[in-house]
This record gives sequence, structure tokens and C-alpha cells, in this order.
Amino acid sequence: ALPISQARSHYEAFTELFTFKQVKIWSRTRKNAELFARTVKGDVHVCASTEEAVTGADVIITATMAIQPILFGKWVKPGAHVNAVGACRPDWREMDNELMQNSVLYVDSREAATNESGDVLLSGADRKS
Repeated sequence: ALPISQARSHYEAFTELFTFKQVKIWSRTRKNAELFARTVKGDVHVCASTEEAVTGADVIITATMAIQPILFGKWVKPGAHVNAVGACRPDWREMDNELMQNSVLYVDSREAATNESGDVLLSGADRKS
């Protein structure tokens, strides 16, 4: 339930603040993605893969309970904004090493990110103080 509520709250916040030409969503459970698309305001396209959902995107939001990367740097265009809200445990990952190592990271809590975020801890990305 957590990823769906996180996805919904991020969708509502971002679509309130910004205008998007297209919104695409992917879920490991297609039924959940279709339910999400039917129950939010606006046109949402359900994709068959993560790659399809993120290729060419200006904004990418991940809200998963993934334990292995589902978002890969080779799919993310330069300058894209990635809002990664999953991977909240030291052994969970949403993003691969390439994406983490080629990103500028902004966190709400440095302490939490460096102690709890698997994406930060496991990626080998340079962490500047």
C-alpha cells in the first residue's frame, strides 16, 4: 500500500505545480498501475516496462519497495529530475550505480540518507560533506 499512496501523493503534488505533456507509469503489478491511472485526475499511460516509462522523461518519480535497481542510468536522459522515494533501507535499491554516480544528490536528511538509503550506501557514489 505504501508505494501506491506515495505514487498518488507525488503525482498530485507534481501535477499541481507543473504541466506535463504526458504522464507514464509502470508497476510490477500491471493491475495496480491500471487502477492508479483510472483513479487520478488526468491522462496517465500505463507502460509495459520501466524503460518504456522513463525513456525521454524530464521528470521521473520512483516510489517502490525494490530491493534491486529498477531504474538504470542508460535510460535516463541528461538533465532529468529523478525523485527517488523508495530504497529506504540499507539493502534496498531503486537506482543503479551508473545513475547514482552521475547524479547530483539532494536529500531531506543527510544522516538518514547516509545510514538508511541503499541507493546511497551500495552505489559507490561519491558523497561530499
